[in-house]
Amino acid sequence: MGALIAGLFRSEEELEQGWPIPLALLALIAILFCSLTIEISTDKLCWKFGPGWFRKSVSLQDIAGVEPTRISFWWGWGIHLTPKGWL
Repeated sequence: MGALIAGLFRSEEELEQGWPIPLALLALIAILFCSLTIEISTDKLCWKFGPGWFRKSVSLQDIAGVEPTRISFWWGWGIHLTPKGWL
């Protein structure tokens, strides 16, 4: 996103020479985070993004509880750490 914003402040000559780099970066991010897969087995909860390079799992025994919650908009969007824990 920063590369696209920086592109707004460049001359036409610089843009013609440098457009493949931000485009390649955005394509890579799109591939890595194109989907979110969540799997629950008998003993663990697993989740992965895109092709699975970014994955995480937690034992079901380590999950103390689950409840719906409302958060403030300034805590952000997507999966992240909040003062109440992981969202």
